[in-house]
Amino acid sequence: MYASGLFALLACLSLSTAQAPATQDLSGVSLAQLAYGGSGCPQGSLKFAELITPWRFVSITDGFTAAVGSNASVTDQRKACQINISLNYPAGLQFTLVNSTYSGYANLGYGVNGTHNLSMYFSGSSEQKAFPDTLQGTLDEKFTVYKLTHLETTDVWSPCGAPSPLNVVNELSVTQTGTGSLYDSGIMDLAFLWRTC
Repeated sequence: MYASGLFALLACLSLSTAQAPATQDLSGVSLAQLAYGGSGCPQGSLKFAELITPWRFVSITDGFTAAVGSNASVTDQRKACQINISLNYPAGLQFTLVNSTYSGYANLGYGVNGTHNLSMYFSGSSEQKAFPDTLQGTLDEKFTVYKLTHLETTDVWSPCGAPSPLNVVNELSVTQTGTGSLYDSGIMDLAFLWRTC
């Protein structure tokens, strides 16, 4: 079932990937290295990672859950997955994150809030952006969020002169009282914007 779902995802991406302006030569852009880790994506949980085009990156890890309630520990209330994406690209270019897509399931009791927070920064830079979304209980449903980040990240670009890894942190948390859970599918779908230095 995983293979068929992955095939459908990639087929959809191949059809929907936006085309970039023809003013930049992105033929040399490639995925150089990928590192990941965190309570939400321990080593061995990565199933797929690929730079589909210079403008779109997709990774899939095992899904993870933040939970509160009688069977949950304190550490279950927050889960996070950090992915470090290193790209090869010409020194005369720089890029930023312009949108992201994530999905999951919320099962939140009355008065329980769940928060999904996506944050991004480039290694070696003090500039960081965070994009939180809060879901309020009572709630029992699937969710998919398409988050346009370009208005917030236009001042957070990779440095000119040498490639710098992009760090993306996907975090779930729930309030400390009540009963509920917030699940992330583990699918990270990111879109990039490129410009000349």
